[in-house]
Amino acid sequence: MKKILLVKTSSMGDLIHCFPALTDLKAHFGDEPFELTWVVEESFQDIPLLHPATTKIIPVAMRRWRKALLSPKTWREYGAFKKAMRAEKWDYVIDAQGLLKSVFLAKKAKQPIHGFNEKSIREKAAARFNTYQYEVKWLNGAIARARLLFSQIFGYDLTPQIDFGLPKLENSNPLTPDEPFVSLIHGTSAESKEWPEKEWIALGKWLRKKGLVSVLFWGNEREKERAERMSREIPKSVVVPRQSLTESAHIIAQSKLVVAVDTGFAHIANSQELPLVMLFTDSKPSHAGAVLTKHNRHVINMGGIGRVPMLDDVKNAIDAFDILPK
Repeated sequence: MKKILLVKTSSMGDLIHCFPALTDLKAHFGDEPFELTWVVEESFQDIPLLHPATTKIIPVAMRRWRKALLSPKTWREYGAFKKAMRAEKWDYVIDAQGLLKSVFLAKKAKQPIHGFNEKSIREKAAARFNTYQYEVKWLNGAIARARLLFSQIFGYDLTPQIDFGLPKLENSNPLTPDEPFVSLIHGTSAESKEWPEKEWIALGKWLRKKGLVSVLFWGNEREKERAERMSREIPKSVVVPRQSLTESAHIIAQSKLVVAVDTGFAHIANSQELPLVMLFTDSKPSHAGAVLTKHNRHVINMGGIGRVPMLDDVKNAIDAFDILPK
């Protein structure tokens, strides 16, 4: 049985961008069994296990360790990590992130590393540590880059259709509304990527008239305060309490529609084949935008760097999906 070690530690969206590559890999192996172990930052460790091709994970805590380099606990955990990395004789070690920190982790396996070449990598110095190097042009988006990397490593042709390969997440969260609802994902890692609050409120009011309850998520106090302000203006809207990534994902998966800025939960929605409008204001849809998939054609990216999507255009895009309650 082939044993594969994949290093891609963060963040949520970047991890999900690898899922179609794993679906391709699973199809390539067919009935032949393989084990895929994923090295992932501890705060995102539930995400890789959503994909059925992932056998197990090795959590890493680089973000936390850097803040406590002198702590004995840090060095005990780091020692346990190295032991886990060397516990198997890996047939393939893949650095799909292309950073110095990721190749540093991959080297702990003490096996040859497959990864991008200097023309294709985010941090060129990291390519020097890759034993086997592959060229993947930057013109491709993040999902396509991962698929192309894996196809070169394992020697198979790609199909044109994208398949995230995830089962439907069950309605297991008691906070999931009983009525048809839209998930409004307004929080993101950078303020420059946010869509104006007044536009969210206007959209939520319009969607309520169309028969959808607005469900608002948040990840920090600033986002919570904004969600509460929005909820006071949007009839029958719901502000979800703080949830884990997977708890929130189980709610989002039941949505009738998702409208989201450039953030990881948008990619959860994409991977669950949900109707999705993704809003960009300070990043490139061509790199990290949502994609049409084998099972879902109701996907659109709007805006871009310095181009804030207009409310009327968002409404028109949603109407064009023809998925709202009649």
